[in-house]
Amino acid sequence: MTEEQIEIEVVEQVDEQLIQETPDIDELLEKARELDELKAEIAEQKASAKEQEIQSKFEKAGVTNFEKLRPFLNLEKLDGASLDELVAVLSEAKPKPKPKPVGYPTNGGQTNEQAIYEAQLQDAAAVAKRSGRAEDIARYSKLKQTLKKFGGSR
Repeated sequence: MTEEQIEIEVVEQVDEQLIQETPDIDELLEKARELDELKAEIAEQKASAKEQEIQSKFEKAGVTNFEKLRPFLNLEKLDGASLDELVAVLSEAKPKPKPKPVGYPTNGGQTNEQAIYEAQLQDAAAVAKRSGRAEDIARYSKLKQTLKKFGGSR
């Protein structure tokens, strides 16, 4: 054998080894597809987890209709700081009930003035009935008119 023939044989052997060691292109493409599918699944799971986190933060802040708010939000861009700021703004914006002043009824009943006039009216009625004097009856009548101004009964 000549040197050229030996070189040709060595090159052919190296080529065969490379062909045997090199994976098939179809296998590589299949693995690339699997990798892309896994990446898409991971991205979907991250988005779902982030949406659940955002929804729970809104619920904790008292926002009840998150579904109505969702179309106006870009959930991908909401991170920790901007999400906390948005939740704070929304929780401040919701109407808070006005506290009742001290001494006023909390059940929507009558006010203190009405209660006072009602009590005075009952006392005046009892005195006018007992005594029958004109001053007592006049006092009772005046209290009754005053109570009607405040929307009282009788």
